[in-house]
Amino acid sequence: VQSYNNKLIHTTVLLKIFSIMESKKYFAVNEILNKEISQIKNKIMLSMNGICAEKMQNSGFNYGKNFGVSWDRLCEIASAYEQHWDLAKRLWNIDIRETKLIATKICSPEMLNEKNIYEWISGINNSELAEITSILFAKNITLTHKYIELLHDTNFYIRLSMLHTLSKIGMNLNEKEIEEIIKSINISDTDNISAARAIESILLTADIKGQKEITTEFTKILSQTKTTYSEYICKSLNY
Repeated sequence: VQSYNNKLIHTTVLLKIFSIMESKKYFAVNEILNKEISQIKNKIMLSMNGICAEKMQNSGFNYGKNFGVSWDRLCEIASAYEQHWDLAKRLWNIDIRETKLIATKICSPEMLNEKNIYEWISGINNSELAEITSILFAKNITLTHKYIELLHDTNFYIRLSMLHTLSKIGMNLNEKEIEEIIKSINISDTDNISAARAIESILLTADIKGQKEITTEFTKILSQTKTTYSEYICKSLNY
């Protein structure tokens, strides 16, 4: 009985945490979606990994709450639900790592447009979210021009998401788009390993597509800087 009561108390505390972490953004009442969100929250709680969550917190990952659930497990949870724009938005607006990541899996990419994409990128505040959201954004190449435009955003993590997005759709880009992307890259972003790898991928794609001149010009400028990964990128491009 004592063990059961302890579990009940533990679950009650977790549910209160979820409630506190709900965004201030309000949505119309939808009992079906609310039920699905409750189911997803319960699955997250049952899959929590405190050790992993603590390590992520110590590594500087910025989340309102983090239950340390693995990406594979989150993909498994998401697979039980069909793509649903409204459900995804509600999950994204809860300040909890796991609901945000699941949201990117069940979001309908074709629903993204130049206006509502800001609802998503405004919540990107760490490298994990930047990389995971890029998987979603890359499924809608009709917004390529917007992704390029956002390379000029003042928020590093938004730029990081766009770099990864554009690196994923690189082979679908035309010559003009690739040139514009490379000219839009913020050299200071090569101080970050995640950004450096995305930039490397973009440059290698440009090389493969025969745009050696633009990559040579970029690496020449990069070689004169002293960013953390400038040398790494230049060596990768054989400069």
